[in-house]
Amino acid sequence: MCWSYYGTKKLLAPRYPHPKFKKIIEPFAGAAAYSLHHWEHDVTLCDRYEVVARLWKWLQKCSIKDIMSLPNLSKGNVIKRKDFDCDEAFWLVGFFCQTSAAAPGQTVTEFSDGDMDSRKKYVASCLEKIRHWTIVEGTYYELPNDEATWFIDPPYQKGGEHYVCHNISYSYLAKWCKERNGQIIICENTNATWMPFKPVVKLNGTVKKTVEAIWSNYPTAFDAEQISLF
Repeated sequence: MCWSYYGTKKLLAPRYPHPKFKKIIEPFAGAAAYSLHHWEHDVTLCDRYEVVARLWKWLQKCSIKDIMSLPNLSKGNVIKRKDFDCDEAFWLVGFFCQTSAAAPGQTVTEFSDGDMDSRKKYVASCLEKIRHWTIVEGTYYELPNDEATWFIDPPYQKGGEHYVCHNISYSYLAKWCKERNGQIIICENTNATWMPFKPVVKLNGTVKKTVEAIWSNYPTAFDAEQISLF
């Protein structure tokens, strides 16, 4: 992921099945940790949240200097739009201000160590990896059904309400997912009922503990239910 985002898969990305196709499509992109882990692929990101889509498009055009010239802030500092050249720079620093947020903030919180320099360096290190990606602002069901590895990480049935764009018909989403061409990897937690998900790992979330889960149309290492996770 380029920035800290609610529901990020940065730590989990290496554990998910390796893509079987050269093309990866993330219909609910967010911070796109899975695609960044496999950045050499032909990646398409789609997100309905304007801030996320525009931020990815802006980063594709940024230089290392653009990112490193963003301000360094400390705990308690407040950012204002007038101090930035564009909305996207303001949003990126807004995400830097807090940890695992679903929208940019304006105050460096107690959840941030204030080390903006290290965050900027990480984003700068990702810039060349994403130049060739395709970024789409829109809804998941508008995407063409290309043969690809579909990494589908929607707002969760329980917990997804914290996202800005979270209204989803899970019965429709389940049908849509199963109709994708290629490899299908769906992320959820074990509280979800819209697909027969298999547990992956326990996580200590920002609100409560959850068990991350997966559904795939290909065999995975998680097909044997891991009762010990509960």
